Amino acid sequence: MADETQSIILNVDDNEPMRYAKSRVLKAAGFTVFEAASGEEGLRLIAEVKPVLVLLDVKLGDMDGVALARTIKSDPAL
Repeated sequence: MADETQSIILNVDDNEPMRYAKSRVLKAAGFTVFEAASGEEGLRLIAEVKPVLVLLDVKLGDMDGVALARTIKSDPAL
């Protein structure tokens, strides 16, 4: 990948084996992958690392993934 900032993906999933499996495939494909185990941690990392893609589990333990997606989409800074 030519531009490192274009290859940042955030993988948000509270199921550790699923999160690991997705991240492993993406890393093998050359992407830079950050992981979050909760919606709150995901929001923090989105603001911090500015990923170009967020893989988001809809049934997170601490919040509804669909509501989190709406929050991300409604905030121009994210």
